[in-house]
Amino acid sequence: MTNQGITVPGEKLGVEEEFTPSENTFTENGEVYASAVGLVNASGGKVKIENGMNEIRSLGRGSVVIGTVVGALPSVIFVNIDGMKSGTRHYVALKDGKLVMARGGPREQHSRGMEFKPCGMGDLIIARIVRDDEDTYELSLNGEEEGVVFSRCETCSFPLVRGKNDDVLECGRCKHKEGRKISSLYGKTEEVKTFMDKAYR
Repeated sequence: MTNQGITVPGEKLGVEEEFTPSENTFTENGEVYASAVGLVNASGGKVKIENGMNEIRSLGRGSVVIGTVVGALPSVIFVNIDGMKSGTRHYVALKDGKLVMARGGPREQHSRGMEFKPCGMGDLIIARIVRDDEDTYELSLNGEEEGVVFSRCETCSFPLVRGKNDDVLECGRCKHKEGRKISSLYGKTEEVKTFMDKAYR
């Protein structure tokens, strides 16, 4: 294990054979866990959680987030949300996100004959937290910048590019097309970074 960024209470950090528990950690059944929110520092055979001069905040309702689609059911899409850093502030996602689909599920027939879904497995998306439930963040893709910012072809895994229509992505290799809720920042890596930085200033 190396220094791995922000952790939360109860998160497993390693085993006692690897590390001696130190500041803000505890052991149970030979395993080392975090007892506080903070930054992991694992060095010299010891592991500790340190806050230093950093301010740790959790994401909540209204927060703009970026994350990866990791699962889908007929009525819900699951998203693994990334933490954010702005200056000395660290914003942590204490739970996963979900997109609740309108009646009929995420798969609909596109007006141009293809399947449409807001986002697919492995897609990188920008979303907004609209509800902070006990177990998950409920997300929305309603804004102009909210939606898919990177996607790969479901057929050949080649990166998709924007098609001629606003809600179509096309594979440059096999020409497969997919309907998506596409962000206005799709494929613009630097603009995505700038947008997210501004959201957390």
